[in-house]
Amino acid sequence: MTALESLMGMMPNKVGENVFVTPVSSAKDKIESLPKYVWNSKTKFLDPACKNGIVLYEVYKTLMETEALIEEFPEDKDRHNHILKNQLYGVAMDGMCQ
Repeated sequence: MTALESLMGMMPNKVGENVFVTPVSSAKDKIESLPKYVWNSKTKFLDPACKNGIVLYEVYKTLMETEALIEEFPEDKDRHNHILKNQLYGVAMDGMCQ
């Protein structure tokens, strides 16, 4: 477990009134339930109500380890840049993640 994952795991599920944060375990479960065919360099992922970015971070980690992306972008830095520039999108409705 990385330091970031450890820190994210310590965040409360409820941050404020009517503001809930997705637990890391729930994000991982959601990511694992997606079909295999979505894990490629063309699929775009949107978190329409992101708070702390846990869901997008879990998608990022999965994409970084996906064979199809590793073959297309063998260098970690190139894969990282492609994923962040072309595949991950988030909307923070309450200003918590700005």
